[in-house]
Amino acid sequence: MNKQEARQSSRFGLTDDRRIATVITIHDDSARELGYELADVVVTCNPECPIDPKNIMQGTTRQFSVSRRNADVAVNLLSALEEFKARGQEWTGDTECIRSPAGTSSLLELQAVVDIISRHLHNPKEES
Repeated sequence: MNKQEARQSSRFGLTDDRRIATVITIHDDSARELGYELADVVVTCNPECPIDPKNIMQGTTRQFSVSRRNADVAVNLLSALEEFKARGQEWTGDTECIRSPAGTSSLLELQAVVDIISRHLHNPKEES
């Protein structure tokens, strides 16, 4: 999948403060890169993520991922990960990218994920 195909088949959004891009797509990697054209933090929702990519007949789930462009982006994904877990969501990840559980549809809506990430996104001036 190239970026042009991902651009045409994905929906993009941007929070009011222009710090978080949202991408609804079935092409995670290409679309996430396009999201970085809008903001340094990207929340990707794949509404048709295969339960087993090797056996599409098993069905699909809705899966989220949240990533930051690089380590200079002031978002604490580990604290966001803890908030998702506190809500009973078994998310996984690290300081660069977190994701909802594979094989299980997320119960959260896109706006709820954005709201959680927003709480863990810091103003760079606060970091000094």
